[in-house]
Amino acid sequence: MELCLRSLKTTLGMEMLSCRTPGNLEIELRMHLLVHNLVRGLMLEAARQHGVRRERLSFAGTLGAACRFAESMRAARSRAGREKIRRGLLRAIAGDPVPERPGRREPRAVKRRPKPHPLLTRARRSYREIPHRSRHCRPAAVATNPGISTP
Repeated sequence: MELCLRSLKTTLGMEMLSCRTPGNLEIELRMHLLVHNLVRGLMLEAARQHGVRRERLSFAGTLGAACRFAESMRAARSRAGREKIRRGLLRAIAGDPVPERPGRREPRAVKRRPKPHPLLTRARRSYREIPHRSRHCRPAAVATNPGISTP
């Protein structure tokens, strides 16, 4: 069960938000929270109807199943057809429980590839291009003493 914000952000693809204005960011965050609540509702309904413990259902698995069933749900022409697809979705969610893993405490690994650039931590206009940032360091040359001759 995803309990921390970091894993929720990763699962819903919220690591990098695409909006730039505060108003649009609020809308984007609200949409992600709406999706989160809808997926949790599907998990709860599947658990109740099929007698599975809610904790054994995967958030990412439920999200994937909902995406797989979405096109057929849109194509269904009748209410009875949509209800049949919904029952199949709930059966698919409940039929793929997460295995029991007692005592599991593993740190999350970073999924994004590291970039060769530092993070932008101040306003963009306060940065200045650093010419040597992308070059590799050369080994220092050995200094020779001009007063001593070598054979």
